[in-house]
Parts: sequence; structure tokens; C-alpha cells
Amino acid sequence: MKKIKVLLIMLLLINLSLFGNTVRLKEISRIKGVRSNKLIGMGLVIGLAGTGDKSALTPQMLQSLYSYFGTRIAISQIQSKNVAAVMLTAELPPFKKIGDTIDVNISSINDAKSLEGGILLMTQLKGGMNQEIYATAQGSLTMVKNKSNNMVNGYIANGAVVEKEIPIKLDTNNSIDLILNEPDFTTASRIANTINKRFGYETAKSIDPSIIRINKTFTFHDDLVSF
Repeated sequence: MKKIKVLLIMLLLINLSLFGNTVRLKEISRIKGVRSNKLIGMGLVIGLAGTGDKSALTPQMLQSLYSYFGTRIAISQIQSKNVAAVMLTAELPPFKKIGDTIDVNISSINDAKSLEGGILLMTQLKGGMNQEIYATAQGSLTMVKNKSNNMVNGYIANGAVVEKEIPIKLDTNNSIDLILNEPDFTTASRIANTINKRFGYETAKSIDPSIIRINKTFTFHDDLVSF
């Protein structure tokens, strides 16, 4: 897999002249099987100056939090004006390792007036299609500045730590496919020709307007590092 990563990096760094402009291959294409993954989570933001939730959901979440730390308390005793229930979203790029950090976005899901000055309690981030935990997020919010002065959306730069890697599924037996962001016969043909000029005849072939197939058999002979 290490050799495959070397190949992917070298391919995506290729400069290509298209219609008088020089672009990098990574700017106009992606490698099949290499993709980012969306993460989602639900948590609590605390430390709000009376601008938190009034709905019944937040006291229920706080009751569960108290119980987790060994404290039993009735919902009627819980005041939530300094707390807000929030939804978290994040994007886990390919090849991120355990311990790496990613940005996380936070938005109110109830009737909080503002999340400004709040601190997100540790929250698990899961994949959209399963219950696997891929990251945990925590920290002080930075508000999203916009013209509407919306104070219920924020983010934490590098606020989530990767806890589980998402495996990259590549068909690495004989070839790797490049997928154009915008399918075009001419662009696909030019990319294939550029790769062939650099790495040898029959290294690349345009399959259709969106796919350029890289044939490892001709180019690397099981030695991608030398390539």
C-alpha cells in the first residue's frame, strides 16, 4: 500500500497544459476509490451566557450526562439556559491517520439564541451509514461570520481527533482509474497522452470521457518506488 500511495501522489502532481492553462492533475480529477467521508455527531455546547436552549430535549441530554458521571438528578431540576444541543458535521479526508486532526462544524438544533462563547463537550463523530466512531471532537467554538449575523453556527479548527482510519479500497491488481471532475473526450485524451510521454507508451489510456486507466504492468513492474 505504501508503494501505491507513492504512485497516487506522483500521478496527481503531474502538470498538464489544457487550453493554454497549466493545471495539476489533482485539480481536475480524482482517483477511483480515494474519497473523503462525511461524519456526523450530536453533542452539547456549554458555557453560554443565558442564550441556550429552552426546549425539553436539552435537559434530557444533560440528565444522561449527569448520570454518566454518577449523579442522579430530576429533569425538573435541570436548567439549560447556558447549554445548547448541537449537531456536528465533519469531513474525513483519505489517508488521515489515527491522531490526526480535522475541522468540525457545529450548529444549534433547538432554540438557542447564540452559541457565542460556548465550549463543545467531547462528542463522538460517526460515519453516515454505520455506527463506527471515526473521530472525537471537543473545544471552544469560533463563530461563523456572515451577513445575516447568524450566531447559531460555529466551527472548531482542528477540533476533532481521528480515532479510526477509513480503509481505501483500490483495485491495485493491474490498473488505477483516474476520474475526471468534468467528463470531456479531449481532456481525457490529453491527460493520457501526457502520462504516456512522461512514463512510457501504453501507460495510460482514455476509456471514456471521464476515465483514464493507468496500466501499472507497463510502467512499474512491481517497483513503484523506483517509478
